[in-house]
Amino acid sequence: MIGNIPLSSCCAGQAVELMAPLLAGGETCLQIGARSKEGFTRFEGPLESLGFKHFDILEVFPGNVDTLRALDIDTRFVVCGDVRDLGKSALGLPPSHDLIIWWHGPEHVVRHAFLDVLPVLRSRCKTLLVGCPNGFYEQGALYGNHYEHHVYHWKPEELEALGFRVYTCGSGEPDKQEHMFGFMEGEAG
Repeated sequence: MIGNIPLSSCCAGQAVELMAPLLAGGETCLQIGARSKEGFTRFEGPLESLGFKHFDILEVFPGNVDTLRALDIDTRFVVCGDVRDLGKSALGLPPSHDLIIWWHGPEHVVRHAFLDVLPVLRSRCKTLLVGCPNGFYEQGALYGNHYEHHVYHWKPEELEALGFRVYTCGSGEPDKQEHMFGFMEGEAG
């Protein structure tokens, strides 16, 4: 079953709340894809309140990497690399994390690339969270970053069929659920 959450903005905090039982005792997080304007990604605050202490970030766009590294936050390690390469190389990251987040990232790779990297992600975490637009959302390159182009438009049923517990969120009207997220247990213990 796919749940709905009525929100007018992105639902990162609500995702963490729903996953709290799975995250109990967790301390390490790998966030795939991140940019920061105020110094923190949208997940660090809610996860710190649950006891998370270390945040690794895997970001493909060098401009975002430079910005994140310049913040020099001691609980954060930033790596420039592509999630699609995780199965081929550790990219300097630890072998596992309590939580891996790929928030508004799956729409930036073709479907088969997501399916190829999904087992790799699951093998490296206790809990996996993904978030993306719900269905078609056209987007090209932004601020000089060609990786921002949307190349696949996920539907909730597709993530559910892969084993994710899926929630849609947006304005609250059934035809205006602009975002969705899904989470599942990983295989790292």
